[in-house]
Amino acid sequence: MQYANMSALDHVRGFVALVRTPTVHSTALATIARGAHESLARTWHLLSHSGDKDFIYRTICLLRSDLRYSALLNGALRTRDGDAVDPTAKRAFYAAELTRLGLPAQARMDMSTMVAAMLDAEFSGDGGREYYSDLSSIAHAQRLGLNTFVLADDEGKISGLSAPRAVVVELAVHLIGAIYGTGRQFIAFYGDQTRHVEHMETALQRSLRAIDPITKSIWPGRDEASTA
Repeated sequence: MQYANMSALDHVRGFVALVRTPTVHSTALATIARGAHESLARTWHLLSHSGDKDFIYRTICLLRSDLRYSALLNGALRTRDGDAVDPTAKRAFYAAELTRLGLPAQARMDMSTMVAAMLDAEFSGDGGREYYSDLSSIAHAQRLGLNTFVLADDEGKISGLSAPRAVVVELAVHLIGAIYGTGRQFIAFYGDQTRHVEHMETALQRSLRAIDPITKSIWPGRDEASTA
């Protein structure tokens, strides 16, 4: 979870840096947002366990799943100390651990399912899989995914890509929600210390204050509509 959280926040720093550039690089924003969601979903998946035994099971399954393609391709892996790792042998070790602990066989780890589950929980809906699919279509340069960002003149001649402000806000809102929800669960997992909760709440309010003027400029009647 520590590694996943570090990766997620690193992606978010990249997202913020791109938003602050004079020219917003639309496809890069979507790709970085997708990577952040994938990192956060790993932590969220582990924190959604039903008990200690399930937490151990999810952890081992995730570690084993990470080695799947390295084992298939006979890839060379190393620890942070530079020691060589045999991915096939390591997968066998994790499988043996599941047996030793009396746990079920390896469960399939599907990233789109994990991201969808996280977003559906944090936004109280069922559009998480569709949203992740949209991000993936942009990241993979699929034409239908890129349509929103295409710049064209009156004659229909394509001149480039640009991120509409509404799309940027949507990406940012989803990131804020996913970070806050997953971070809050992470804090609760380690004891729900007051100072950590306060840090999260302060960061959330700061994020919302930063994004509020942008949303108002895009949807000026937002507050009136919600009040009505």
